[in-house]
Amino acid sequence: MRKLILVVAILVMGGIMVGAFTIDSVRLTLAARQRVVEADDALKTAEIRLVRTLSAWGDAPESVKSAIQAYQAAKTPEERRGAYDGLVAATQQAITSQPPIATTKDDIAGAINRRVVIERPFNEVTEEYDRWRKTTRGRLGEQMLNGEH
Repeated sequence: MRKLILVVAILVMGGIMVGAFTIDSVRLTLAARQRVVEADDALKTAEIRLVRTLSAWGDAPESVKSAIQAYQAAKTPEERRGAYDGLVAATQQAITSQPPIATTKDDIAGAINRRVVIERPFNEVTEEYDRWRKTTRGRLGEQMLNGEH
């Protein structure tokens, strides 16, 4: 009887340890995801600043206007970031061919530079999240959160 109690106790403790490991893995995965979302929100804020600045450019070329529409139509963060790259390319081309007034040009350059500065922490957080997902705990957390258990 003592041996049975000891075996059951060890199994219960093992189950508790596995449960704690799983719960902690999910918590850490959620925290990593949240950091990516927050970094992406910072990128989006800088992108919106450029869109507002370009919208204020009264005689903006059609290429810039269509790039703004493509940015605003993006549905996923990945699409949005791709559309932003297209917007920057169209803006830089338009500035050389049809320069806006100096203050608008400075505002455009400032908005683009802010986004470039914010992009580095975003890339770091995204790389950190990708590394986390490759660990045992990260894979476990992702599986539990995605319902793949």
